Amino acid sequence: MNTTNIQSIFEKQRGHAYTMAQLSAAERIERVQRIWAYLEQEAQVAALTEALRQDLRKAPLEVWATEIGIVKQAVLTVKRQLREWMRDEEVPGSIALAGMRSYIRYEPKGVCLIIAPWNYPLNLSICPLVYALAAGNTVILKPSELAPRTAGFMKQMIAQLFPEEEIAVIEGDAQAAQALLDLPFDHIFFTGSPAIGKLVMAAAAKQLASVTLELGGKSPVIIDETADVDYHAEKIAWAKLLNNGQTCIAPDYVLVHDSQYERLMLGIKRSITAFYGDNPQASPDLARMINARHLTRVQALIDDAVSQGAKLEMGGKADPADLYLAPTVLSEVREDMRIMDEAVYDDKLRG
Repeated sequence: MNTTNIQSIFEKQRGHAYTMAQLSAAERIERVQRIWAYLEQEAQVAALTEALRQDLRKAPLEVWATEIGIVKQAVLTVKRQLREWMRDEEVPGSIALAGMRSYIRYEPKGVCLIIAPWNYPLNLSICPLVYALAAGNTVILKPSELAPRTAGFMKQMIAQLFPEEEIAVIEGDAQAAQALLDLPFDHIFFTGSPAIGKLVMAAAAKQLASVTLELGGKSPVIIDETADVDYHAEKIAWAKLLNNGQTCIAPDYVLVHDSQYERLMLGIKRSITAFYGDNPQASPDLARMINARHLTRVQALIDDAVSQGAKLEMGGKADPADLYLAPTVLSEVREDMRIMDEAVYDDKLRG
């Protein structure tokens, strides 16, 4: 999409923002419900599942648990809470306002931009969209080009459900994202890496736009001498390998008490085998890396750690042709290794 079309859609939304702001709670809920009514159709579930299979090799159960089900919960929350959220909140007045009533009134931001990542392409696009719509805003959504089938599904869905002066999906690469960031949005919602988050915030500052940043990083797990190790080993393995580790809040490393170390290591290995079998590449439940560059980057982190003395407890193998990276466990990792300095999941390659 060229920049002229992006500008045109933005101007349409800016002109329509006041109308959207005046919608009642019932009218906003009706719009939010449209999204869920679309996603619960059997044909659309099948189409979305296929799109996510092609983009990330996600299993159908994982599609429901981490994508569709999360959106459903967001919709249900809005339906349950929106009227209360929109209600004026009375607060004490000051002496200067004696004889008057004071209250907080929550009002829409206006025209909002959502820049979404590729790792949970439906969930992390549509959930913020649901809340922005419930708040009475117009929205432009920029999904990641690295999950193109899912982006195409969302564009088709939104085009069928909403006029573009209310919600529009802009597909494209980093050039499209930059064209959007040059516009004077009232609010920008970005999910991704701190590096790109800084660029988004700098662009927003030029427009005096408010910003919501949901950024990734290093996520530790701490296991002390009192922990139920068998229980937590299973949960660590599940949370780490969901979406093949491409989750910004997945367990990234474990700090474990010496007395629990052997049992935890055994429990994690046992859990991985229980989830994905002796040959995880053949498992229908293990997703794939988003692209070859990302696979190469993560494999380089593993190889660097091993070359500096880390012990490869499990996995480490890759098949670039299949975008497969085996579930991998390292021990004896030091703080000065690259794998402890960089996020294992990283979205710097996204647009």
